Amino acid sequence: MAGQHGACGGSLQGSHVYPKGEYPLLELYPLNCKTLCWRHHWWWHHNPLEARAWFVNTFPQAWQDQLLATKDHSLYRKGWDEATIRTEWTQHGLM
Repeated sequence: MAGQHGACGGSLQGSHVYPKGEYPLLELYPLNCKTLCWRHHWWWHHNPLEARAWFVNTFPQAWQDQLLATKDHSLYRKGWDEATIRTEWTQHGLM
């Protein structure tokens, strides 16, 4: 999203840090929800590595830590064991 400020316009759309399809228990969790203009919402979903870097550089560490802990808890509630969770993290570049 760097360098795109001022290029926003149009309607606001709800989005998620962690996708609601993969993490349904986080769909309405406030720290997982964000509002983006339609342009940045599209960007967010089509540039996951850049979006992750933007998130890490933009949001406070305490926010990130709490969201990560809640994400992990939601995966355990889905019945995933630690090995499965670590595989998922690796696939998404989180390890």
